[in-house]
Amino acid sequence: MSDQAIDRSKLPIRRPPFQGVVNRTLDGSQPDWDFVAPIPAPEDAPNVLLILTDDAGFGNPATFGGPISTPALDRLAAGGSSTTAST
Repeated sequence: MSDQAIDRSKLPIRRPPFQGVVNRTLDGSQPDWDFVAPIPAPEDAPNVLLILTDDAGFGNPATFGGPISTPALDRLAAGGSSTTAST
């Protein structure tokens, strides 16, 4: 998949349609390796973590005061954000 062909204007980035061939057996089937390959970031992309969730109200995760334990999110929230890289 060419990086130029990726529409980065909307998140999440949609994968292109499957271009392989699926038969009843492996013989005659053709994989589409671009379909399963991770989408690479552009060369000059910033180091940003974006988490998209669905059906998780702000009252659910413990990070926001809810009853569901979310230790990884708690650690991220406790670390805050930084505009400088640490060495």
